[in-house]
Parts: sequence; C-alpha cells; structure tokens
Amino acid sequence: MKTKQLYYDDIDLLEFEANIIEMNEVKGEYHLILDQTAFYPEGGGMNCDMGFIDDIEVIRVNKKDDEIIHVLKDKPKQMKVVGKVDSYNRFTNIQIHDAQHLLTAIFEKDYDLKTVSHHVHGTYCDLVLEGEELTNEIMYDVERLSNQLIIENRRLDTTLVAKKDLAKLGVEDNPKYTDPVRMTNIEGLDDYNACGCLHFTSLAPIQAVKCLSIEKTGKQHKILFTAGLRMIEFFDEYNNIVKELKLLTKGNEQTIVTKTAESLEKNIVLSKELNEAKEDLYSEKLDKLIVDNKIIFEANEDSFDDLKILANSVVNYDKEIYGLLQTKKDDKYQFILVKQKNSDYSLSDLLNKLKDDFNVRGGGKGSSINGQSDVDLIKEIDKYL
Repeated sequence: MKTKQLYYDDIDLLEFEANIIEMNEVKGEYHLILDQTAFYPEGGGMNCDMGFIDDIEVIRVNKKDDEIIHVLKDKPKQMKVVGKVDSYNRFTNIQIHDAQHLLTAIFEKDYDLKTVSHHVHGTYCDLVLEGEELTNEIMYDVERLSNQLIIENRRLDTTLVAKKDLAKLGVEDNPKYTDPVRMTNIEGLDDYNACGCLHFTSLAPIQAVKCLSIEKTGKQHKILFTAGLRMIEFFDEYNNIVKELKLLTKGNEQTIVTKTAESLEKNIVLSKELNEAKEDLYSEKLDKLIVDNKIIFEANEDSFDDLKILANSVVNYDKEIYGLLQTKKDDKYQFILVKQKNSDYSLSDLLNKLKDDFNVRGGGKGSSINGQSDVDLIKEIDKYL
C-alpha cells in the first residue's frame, strides 16, 4: 500500500494522525509503515525528519518504493498513532538543502561549474563541483550574490512538469524520473532541477549562506559551506574549540597558530624518527619471520601503519619473498599482500583467488596490495601461497 506523503502538500504540517498498516521488529527496533505521514524520508541529498510517534522517538525514516518506513526505538501500544515532526530539524534541513540549490545555480550559471554531488555533515555540507577554475575570489563572489538574493527574497518555485515537457525547460529526461517530475527553479536563475526534496517558497527563510573553504582534486573542487541556523551551530562549535585552545596555550588567536605550527613541526620530526626506528627494527627481525621464502605476519590490533613499514622492508629485501601481512580493526581485517620488488610472484592472481573464495575487497598493482576482509586470512593463506 502506498504511503500518502503529507509533507508535499504542506511543509509546515508537523503533527498528524495515521494508522499503522505494517510493523516489523528488526534487531530490537520497530519498523512502521503508516497509511500517511508528514515525516520526510532520507533521500535526494536531504536528511530525514526526526521527531516522535506516540511519544516514541523516531530514529530514522527511509523510503522503499512507495512506502515510508519509520524506525522507532520502542513498539507503539496502538495501531492508530500521532506523529510529531521536530520543527527545528525540519526547518534547518530545508535551509541547508535550499542553500545548496542556490549555490549550485550560481556556480553553474555564472562560472560554468557544475555540481557533481553534495553531502550533509551535521552543521556543514560539502558541494563537489566540476570545472576548470575556482578561486577564493569566485567562491566569495558567489557567497555574496547568494546572500543578496536571500535579502531580495527571490521566489523558489516547485512545480510538477510532465516528462514530455522537460526539453522545453532545457532539462534532459532520465529513466529514474517519475511522471510528472517535481522541478525547482529560483527566480531569475533559470536553474530547473528535478528534486523530490522539501523546499521553501522563497529564499528569505534560508537566512544566510557562508562558504568555508575549497579543496581541489583534479578538475573537481570541493566547497564546504553552512547556512541558516546550522551556521550558528557551526560557529558555536568553532568558538568553543578556540576557547579551549586559548586556555591550553594561555594566549590569543595568534599564540594558538604559532604554538600549533611548532607542535606540528615537532610531530613531523618525531614521526619520521619513530618510523626510521621501526624500519630498522623490522629489517632486523625480518629474517626470523621468513619461512621458505614466505612471510605470514599478524600485527597487533589497529596497527596498519606498522604493517606498511614492514611491507616496505619486504619490498626492499635482498632475496625473493612474498606473503601476507594482516591486522584487525573494528571487526574487520586489513591486510597487505606484499612481495620483494624483483619477485615474479603475481599478487594480482593471489588477490583474485582470495576474492573468489572469501569476502575480500582490495586492489592495486606493484609490490604491495592493500585490502580488507571479513575473514581471518592468516588461518587460510597457507593453501594459497
């Protein structure tokens, strides 16, 4: 049965009644499907609504086909329930999402920088753009224009458009789109986008947008930004960190920068000295670890960096050697398949055999290959080497 999605009719609807049409217990949680809901499910780059159903906390909300699944900590006592959506969470989710639409539109329209993806990280988001050039000056120009359009309270239109009419708006059809397609457009920007998320009817509720930084990788640029009430949360966190650092350094902001730089420089030197000492130690013990030109070594839990150092010793060993180095982290096994650099042994063939027989992920070429496994390969590797 299809769940009626009340949030599309009225984004200000925060309390509603509904009937439970299906309920399942899954690992101590209760998955409810209602006949209607005002809870927006996670999807489309927007976080789900939070709140309560009959005073029981809603942990998350997902969508599967036409059904909205509400995950609760406890089991409701009756089949007719009252849902209450957290107004702050709903409002800030829309703020951050509409801010993303606004930034995306200006970057593409004015600078031919197209959005590849975006992700929400609590009090801030990232926006991944693709294009030739993005400088701090461009980023701050886009920020200023975004805030000017927010002050002007430009319209943000959400309309249903038949798939056959998408081309008239300059939008390519997509097999994933349902007919009709929910389209958004900001007044004056002609940024028609297919989007099933929730939106304000104008830009003023976003309040403000702040771009934080740029990270460049190839032709892609990752921008961190925050908006609205999440911006206050972000800078509250930032301010608390600065306060703690002032207490630790017993100085002002400049003292923090100076002492942090000094500490980082010392840490680099000490890390280099430590790694050199470990390399010497592993080089000395390597002979004792080799049996019949093979090495099988298990490090202490959560010591993958040590495995890398040992792998480097194996690669530079003066005789033919190959094998497996492994450690464990968070109930997963991390491993390195390694060989001496002049060895003809095929690590790729070894990895493929392990992939065929076990749940092993990994890849690479050369003298060492990193991977992860659900299985303790130390117990299995002898039959493959």
